[in-house]
Amino acid sequence: MGEIKLMQTSIAKKLQLENDKKTKALVKDIVEAKNELFAATQNFNFADCDDLVDFYAHKILAAELKYNMLVKKAKEEGISYNPYLHL
Repeated sequence: MGEIKLMQTSIAKKLQLENDKKTKALVKDIVEAKNELFAATQNFNFADCDDLVDFYAHKILAAELKYNMLVKKAKEEGISYNPYLHL
């Protein structure tokens, strides 16, 4: 009986570690997507020819879609993140 309890505890710990890794990876992806969106917006604001304006407009749209998709996934998984608590 004790061995079964020990195995269950061990499995639960492994699952928790795996979930923590997935959570950290998702938060990291969200932060990176937000940075990509910010960079694309900044580059768009300083674009000096029509081709660059078009290019960065598409980069902004792609970055927004990526960011929104990742945030939606985090919400579905019940993940919340406050960057001010993780400085």
